[in-house]
Amino acid sequence: MHQLDYPCDCNVNCNGGGSKSELLRGGLSSSSGSSRSSSSNNSSSSSGKNVNINIDLGNNDNINIAISNKDNGKVSIDKDNSNNDNSNNNINNGITSVSRSLEKTSAPLSAATVAEHNLEIEKLKQQLKMAQNDASQLKPKKGQKAEPHHREAFTRNTRDFLMALDYVDRDEFGETFDTGGPFDLSWDGNNRVAILYSDGRAFPPRNATTKKYPKSGEVLSVADATKNCINMHVVMTSDSRKNQCIAIVGQYEGFHLQKFMRMTEGERIGERNSDLSVPLRLVNRGMQLNGERSHVLPEAKKTTAFWKLLTPYLDSLSDVLKELKPIAKSVASHNQHNAIVVVVCNFGHAEMLLNFICHARAQGKETLEALDNVLVFATDLETHELVTSMGLTSFYSETVFGNTPSEAAQEYGDERYSRIMLSKVYCVHLVSQLGYDLLFQDVDVIWYKDPLTWFHQEDSPSQKYDIIFQDDGARTLFYAPYSANTGFYYVRNNRRTQNFFNSLLMAGDQILTAASHQSVMITLLAEQASLYALKVKTWNRRTTQFPGGHAFHKRPRFMKQLANRRRERWELGEPSIIKNDGGAFVHPYVFHMSWTVNKDNKLKYFEQMGEWHLNHSCNSDKNGKNATHVAYTPANCCTAKPLVQCHYRDKASIVPCRDAPPATKENLASFW
Repeated sequence: MHQLDYPCDCNVNCNGGGSKSELLRGGLSSSSGSSRSSSSNNSSSSSGKNVNINIDLGNNDNINIAISNKDNGKVSIDKDNSNNDNSNNNINNGITSVSRSLEKTSAPLSAATVAEHNLEIEKLKQQLKMAQNDASQLKPKKGQKAEPHHREAFTRNTRDFLMALDYVDRDEFGETFDTGGPFDLSWDGNNRVAILYSDGRAFPPRNATTKKYPKSGEVLSVADATKNCINMHVVMTSDSRKNQCIAIVGQYEGFHLQKFMRMTEGERIGERNSDLSVPLRLVNRGMQLNGERSHVLPEAKKTTAFWKLLTPYLDSLSDVLKELKPIAKSVASHNQHNAIVVVVCNFGHAEMLLNFICHARAQGKETLEALDNVLVFATDLETHELVTSMGLTSFYSETVFGNTPSEAAQEYGDERYSRIMLSKVYCVHLVSQLGYDLLFQDVDVIWYKDPLTWFHQEDSPSQKYDIIFQDDGARTLFYAPYSANTGFYYVRNNRRTQNFFNSLLMAGDQILTAASHQSVMITLLAEQASLYALKVKTWNRRTTQFPGGHAFHKRPRFMKQLANRRRERWELGEPSIIKNDGGAFVHPYVFHMSWTVNKDNKLKYFEQMGEWHLNHSCNSDKNGKNATHVAYTPANCCTAKPLVQCHYRDKASIVPCRDAPPATKENLASFW
């Protein structure tokens, strides 16, 4: 039987009348020298009737408290000790201290004396509860080392909101209660979840037994540990957060984290730093040890700039939706799931989009036909004409996208990048308003299979989520708690997701301030998941079906398996069976070249991975906007086999690139 830190059970034998619950609620009362329960009508006579209270401590320990008229009201305490292990030391100490106080009273049972006894008995009950809890903790569970906890804090000072603690297996908990974030692997030191119980009625059943888990050892099952929980708050905290304290306060309900740090004051990053000599003070939840804040308040000029951009969008929204409606309907008609693949692109990134088209055509019939589900939101007229000539559906609105830069961003987070991020918000908002499910993807995503088929599997667990994201891979405060990659995500259209995109639209000044919509979007996801039960899911970065930049830069073994498969695909036709370490086939739906500084590096990585299918004659960046000598058509621009070229020896490649220079200053060894 599993031994949790329960308060003791009290079994009351009332020779003079009165029930167990009555005695425990009301104690004893006196009427004309007799002893009885406070709510009983059966008085005890003075000829030997007495009241016995038996407190069962568990582990074969019992305490009998007898108050009898025979001995002029003398209190006697008998301890039945048939279990002689060390845990009884704490119990004996608790009994002895209270006994000395009770035995001072030897007067007959007057009303005043009985009242005094009642008070002492209540003290005794509290002492026994604490003693029993301490003893239970000192006695190890099967397969566990004894590990004492501060039980007094649980039973005396926090009993109204915190009464006990137990552990369950972390992996089983993550599988049972999906909070939406990417759940990382468990390891020694982070393989259990601590469950705190605020009410004795929430305790696990008394007949619950432990079971042995591969990583966490002998613990209760998650089902048993939470069986009597009507509600449960789940708190995620970093396993790597050093010198951290977590305070749980019994108070009016709060659903947000209040973070205090020993941080010096200062407006600039260089003026702030963690320092144990200064008092704890309230900081924003994204404050880091070096004084850097992950979220910064928008300045007035950013807010004003956004209002100027937002006003024409809202003023023209009805007309734009009216124009877009038949186009979106036509695209969605190519599948049975009312879904549209949404891509936004300016001329500076058109080269990546053209490669996406050519790559999909080269994979075969499935991905070629899936291009019919794509709706490109072109932010300039030149891109709109390119996309149309390549056979895809495109939508362009001067009112909506006229202020979007047509040049490519030089790097992640620069001024152009932040303006382009706003266009990503506009396009998903428009499609959401029209009532369609959508798969949003950046232009640096390539397909191996039609990705919509995964989201539309009827037996897929994805059906229960409103929004599903690729894992960005980062675990910094900037991306907490979801680490959602906003360059590839699927949205099921409903009231919750429509409200989400309405709210995101209004956060444009935050996007301009952060120079990216990613952190702003993640913060809003967390808020609306809590407030409206928006069902958010981020795949774990270990996924083999939807890998991205994290896999490219951090998982060389997986990338070699993928490269082997891709090479056999082109050399031998159909590839042989290649499995990853977990035994699953390495055959992703897509690959997203994220975690890469700029477009030039993305292009080079695609080339040496054998994923570049755009003829160099169709390089829109080199040809320029006014190139009239190039026919941008699939027949002229797309190649059946990849154009492979080595650039870096230390990055993933479909062929060995040992003679190429390193991509980093560390001068790492060759990938192969």
